[in-house]
Amino acid sequence: IEGLARVDVVCADKTGTLTENGMRLAELRVVDESDTSTLTSVLAALAHDDPRPNASVLAIGEAFDNDPGWTESAVAPFSSAKKWSGLSYGEHGNWLLGAPDVLLDPGTDISRQAEDAGSAGLRVLLLASSNLPVDDDAAPGVVTPRALVILEQKVRSDARETLEYFASQSVAVKVISGDNAVSVGAVAGSLGLDGHPIDARDLPED
Repeated sequence: IEGLARVDVVCADKTGTLTENGMRLAELRVVDESDTSTLTSVLAALAHDDPRPNASVLAIGEAFDNDPGWTESAVAPFSSAKKWSGLSYGEHGNWLLGAPDVLLDPGTDISRQAEDAGSAGLRVLLLASSNLPVDDDAAPGVVTPRALVILEQKVRSDARETLEYFASQSVAVKVISGDNAVSVGAVAGSLGLDGHPIDARDLPED
C-alpha cells in the first residue's frame, strides 16, 4: 500500500479494462455487393476453423453460422506481430482477416472508410483474399480487399468512474493496446481521457 501511494501513472489495456471482452457485428461492408453470399460463407468458415479464436472472431461466428464445411489446406493463426490471421481452402481460395492499416494501402478509399469507422470507436477488420497460401513464407502476398467487418465494442459501465477517480488522485492513465490507435483513442476520448493516440510503429527506434 505504501508503494501504491507513490504511483502517478497507471498503464491499462483497452479490451477488458475500458471495454468489455464481448463484441457484436455492427456491419459487413462489402466491396462488391454481388459477393455478399460468398463472403458470409467465408467468414463463417474462418470463424468455425480458427484454431485460437479471439473476441472478434467469436463475434463473427455468432453473426454468421452458414459454415460451408470446406477443408482447410493451410492455417496462419493470428499474432500481434503481423496483425492478421488466415486460412487457405484449396480451390475455395486464400483468405485473410486482419488490421486494415496493416493489409491495405493507406491511400485507398476502403482504407479511408476503415479509418473513419475506427475513429468512431468501432473495431474494424479487413476480410481479404490473397494470391498465396496463408502459410507461405511470402504471405500475405497480393492482398485484394473484399469487405470491412465492423464490430461494436461495449464500454464497461464503471470505466468512466474509475478514470475520474484516478484523475482526482493525480494519477495519469495510459492505454496500451494492440488495436488500431485511432479506434483506441476514440474509446478513451469518449470516457473523458485526455491525450492523443500514438501508433508505436511511428516511434523512433532509439
